[in-house]
Amino acid sequence: MQILQALEEYIEASKSLPTLPHILLKLIETYNQDANNIKELAKIIEKDPSLCAKIIGLTNTVPFSSPYAIDKIEHGISILGTNTIKNLIYCASVEESFRQTKNPHTVNLKRFWRHSMKCAFMARLISIKIDYDNPGNAFLAGLFHDIGKLVLLASFPEKHKNQIVSHKDQNNLIQTEEVCLPAAHCNAGALLLNTWGLPTYLSDPALYHHETIDKIHYALPLVKIIYMANALCREPTPDDETFSTASDLFGISISELEKLLSSSAKEVKKASDYLEIDVEPQKKTENSTSKTTSKIQENLARHIRDTSLIGGTLQDLFLAGNQDTIIETIKQNLQTLFNLKKILIFLYNPVDLTLRAKKSKENEHSSFIDDLVIPLNMKDSLLIASLIHKTSLNSFEKPNGSTLVILDEQISRFLNTEGFVCIPMISDGEWMGVIAAGLDGKDYFHLSKNIKPLNNFAEHAAKSIHTDNLKTNRFHAVNSEKMKEVSDMVRNVTHEVNTPLGIIKNYINILGMKLSEKDVVQDEIRIIKEEIDRISMLLHKLYSFSTDKTEKNEPVNINEQLRDLVKILRESLVKNSKVKIKLDLDKQLPFISTKKDSLKQVFLNLIKNAIEAMPDGGGLKIQTRYIPNPVEGKTKNNPKESKGSLEITVCDEGLGIPPEIEPKVFEPLISTKEENHSGIGLSIVHGIVKALHGTIVCMNNQDKGATFKINLPAPNNFLT
Repeated sequence: MQILQALEEYIEASKSLPTLPHILLKLIETYNQDANNIKELAKIIEKDPSLCAKIIGLTNTVPFSSPYAIDKIEHGISILGTNTIKNLIYCASVEESFRQTKNPHTVNLKRFWRHSMKCAFMARLISIKIDYDNPGNAFLAGLFHDIGKLVLLASFPEKHKNQIVSHKDQNNLIQTEEVCLPAAHCNAGALLLNTWGLPTYLSDPALYHHETIDKIHYALPLVKIIYMANALCREPTPDDETFSTASDLFGISISELEKLLSSSAKEVKKASDYLEIDVEPQKKTENSTSKTTSKIQENLARHIRDTSLIGGTLQDLFLAGNQDTIIETIKQNLQTLFNLKKILIFLYNPVDLTLRAKKSKENEHSSFIDDLVIPLNMKDSLLIASLIHKTSLNSFEKPNGSTLVILDEQISRFLNTEGFVCIPMISDGEWMGVIAAGLDGKDYFHLSKNIKPLNNFAEHAAKSIHTDNLKTNRFHAVNSEKMKEVSDMVRNVTHEVNTPLGIIKNYINILGMKLSEKDVVQDEIRIIKEEIDRISMLLHKLYSFSTDKTEKNEPVNINEQLRDLVKILRESLVKNSKVKIKLDLDKQLPFISTKKDSLKQVFLNLIKNAIEAMPDGGGLKIQTRYIPNPVEGKTKNNPKESKGSLEITVCDEGLGIPPEIEPKVFEPLISTKEENHSGIGLSIVHGIVKALHGTIVCMNNQDKGATFKINLPAPNNFLT
């Protein structure tokens, strides 16, 4: 029981088993060429014990799949899907890259692989010869029979790097494993296969393949097949006794067994050539890694590195806030990942069918960029050709006799390089643009080896641009639709409101005539009449969208305007609330020449919003002050010649502005209020202040509430 528990803990730690880098690299290349080529992927995977066993185990965990019915890897891949297979391949590749760095074991792995493959082929041939009903299972069982050695190698590399595969006396090897470890590789392999969900008829051959022949006589056929296949495939060539035992067990002549063994060796050679595994016979020295294997390891490590780096940049691309930020992020990552320093980004414009160069920080002042608008009919340009044909093109590999068009020569000269490469940016079949990267000849030679990762990066860059375009178009569509609704509503409201406004104004005129001219109420009547006139004018402007008339500038006393507004609002909005309005007006505040009603609309919106933000009451402070320019900015003869600015602050003790809305509070259709508010008030305020050449900012207060601060330029010569 203690041995079984120790072995289970040991298996639990062996989640990942070694795989030859040759196989992983071949899988990655095949997947990149055609991710849906299940047959080709299966052809490679079925030659690796650990990947093969893992896929069958995963298949048995998929809901509605047929447990224990997978005898073909192709079937397993179809059930799991190629995305799962991709993840499995890349995880194994990353683990193998780290494993090779920490503890190189490639030579032993190649010999292990050679023996496992030979045993698998031999088991299949024997099963066919004796009419066993499932040769596919025989092949898999042969492939898995020594997988316990990988468990030991992965968990105890130092103890087993010279024993687990190279040990000639297999019986002695079992004894050594049982002494040094919780169990022999037979037990470890069987337990691992069961842990991964494989049926017992595939794990039993791994468990019993080192039993005595006397016991094997009383086993099921598949155990017998793997037992003899393993014995016949040992190196060097098996002795006569082994051939004789196999002949008696299966009723196959020794000469037929020799032919089957020869056929198995040929199949292994064919597989090793396909996977570029330089398998050497055991009698030759295998104490160093071959140059071919080293190259394979380097290629695998480089591929994983490039893939990891590209993956790490995707988040930056999709978190970029707008198109300009995306372009800058693309350029920065091209410089970091691929060492490309001279870059031009062209975006496709579907409206006028052109490629337009985008300015960036390093070329924002270049007039050449402004002229880089390339029509789609310039098909001889590398830029247009790469987009149309959806493939990378370069100026270094032009067909014999052909020359660059003048446009391409100009781009190369602008980039100040010997040539350039064009990488199209395409997302879901739609053209997004082209990356033009300037290079010298020697740099292109190195880049050409990394063209697949570069194309992969360009594809992700295109997706980020595409996503931003969809977001922008959607915003404009929603904005346009809502503004149309607002327009229709304004027309109806204008028509309905004008009539009662006229009646109200007439009654106020009658009321004013009944009162004495010196009556204190006359001032309130004047303010009310002005406000009615202003409402009528605003309705008229909304109705005509201000296309026919423009408001004229006039001297405005901001302090007086604010006093009038507060007087009205105290009676209408503040009277029954707990809001306390405090005015702190700078007596030296100058008059300002501006549009009187526009400025009043700004103040009315801000004060009304502040009051509505305090449903439970609170303080509202309205402050004005004149901010003169520094003394050194004035002239000695006329100290008022250098103008200052007027600051108007509206500070409330309300709920404040939600953090997610604060950066875009002045955008149209953004509101912090209930659904019956259109969210265009602050957008109008921002537009009016901007038209007055002023600025407006908002911020949440430290304790509670929010503050809106307007800054307007004061005239050079003003009255106070």
